Amino acid sequence: MSSEFPRRPTPLKGYLLTVNADANTSDNGSLFIFQYNPHKLVRTLTFLTADGAINQAASPQGTPTEIINLTLELDATDKLEQPEKNFATVQNGLHPALATLESMMYPMGADTVKAASKVILFAWGTKRVLPVRLLSLKVSEEAFDVNLNPIRANVDVCMRVLQLSELKTGSVGYNAYRNHFSLKDVLALLYKQSIGKSVSNQISNQTPKATSNSVTGVTANENAASGTVTGAAGASGVGASKSVVTKKSVTATKLKRNSTKRSVSFSTRKKH
Repeated sequence: MSSEFPRRPTPLKGYLLTVNADANTSDNGSLFIFQYNPHKLVRTLTFLTADGAINQAASPQGTPTEIINLTLELDATDKLEQPEKNFATVQNGLHPALATLESMMYPMGADTVKAASKVILFAWGTKRVLPVRLLSLKVSEEAFDVNLNPIRANVDVCMRVLQLSELKTGSVGYNAYRNHFSLKDVLALLYKQSIGKSVSNQISNQTPKATSNSVTGVTANENAASGTVTGAAGASGVGASKSVVTKKSVTATKLKRNSTKRSVSFSTRKKH
C-alpha cells in the first residue's frame, strides 16, 4: 500500500496575479504562485498613515486602510536535485521567480510612459481574493550556486488593499473587492449565529443600562432641593406671622394707653 493518504486534500497555494486596471478579464497577466504558503500573515487595518497622522483619504467616517505583510520562501534545492528535468533552474537559479515578483512593482509594458496601469490580485484561499498594490519587497538572497545564481531566498512582501474608489467600475479588481466584502458580511452574520441567543442575551443583561441610576439620583437631588426651598419658604411664612402678631400686640398696647389717658382726663374734670 502507498504511504500517501489518498483522501488527503490538496492544499491551495497563494498567488499574486497582475491584471489590467481597466480590463474586465484577468488574461495575459503575470502570475506568481507561492512555492510554500507563508506560516504567518499579518493584516493591519488602520486610519493612520505611516507617520501616525490621520489619513484624510481614509478618514474614520470612511473605509480604513488595510496593510498585509507576509514572508515568501523560495528554494531551488529540490529542482537542482533533478537537473535533467529542470534545465532552466540549473542555468538561472531563482532569477526567473524573483524577476516575475519584482516586475509587479513596475507599470505594465516596456514603455513606462505609455504603460497601462495595473492591479494585482492577492489570493489567499477562496475566501480572500483582494485587489492590492505592492508597497515594498525586501529580498534576502541566502544561498548561491557556483555561477552566483540565487538558489535560496526570503522575500518580505508589504501590500495595501486598494479602495473601491481607486478601481474602475466593472473591472476585475472592482468585482474582486465587492465580492470580498459581501462575503465578509456573510461571515460576520455566521459568527453572530454561532454564539447563540443565550450568550447574546447574557451579554445584553450584563450591559449597563442607559444611566437610569444617574437619572434617579438627579431626581432625588431635585426633590431634596425642592424640600429645602419649601422649608425655607415655610420658615419665612412663620417669621411673617410672628411679625403680624407683634404688630397687633403693639397696636393693642397703644390703644390701651390711649384709653388710660382718657380715663385720667375724665377723672380730673370730674373733680373740678
